[in-house]
Amino acid sequence: MLRGQPLPPGPEESFETPLNDLVGTYIGPQDYEVAVTCENEQIICTMKTENMPPMDIVMQKDDKGVLRVQSDTQHYSIGFFHEPESGVDSLMLGTLAFRKQ
Repeated sequence: MLRGQPLPPGPEESFETPLNDLVGTYIGPQDYEVAVTCENEQIICTMKTENMPPMDIVMQKDDKGVLRVQSDTQHYSIGFFHEPESGVDSLMLGTLAFRKQ
């Protein structure tokens, strides 16, 4: 009989990219857009789409340098990465991919 077991927490790595390097506008599918700003050592990701109010996700590095979500956005996962072929800054928000303009 198969039973689901939670995975143990993986290793946490410090976020080495300077936060100011992430600032910009990220374009996603359809009319989705994420505006990323940096204020007071925090990243603020504002997701915008037509017919919906903007949603902010606030992130900050903890004492170990791990970038953590500080806002109450329990149902979304978010992560920054470089698009493999072009090296362009990108982010994933839930299942949606966004590319920096």
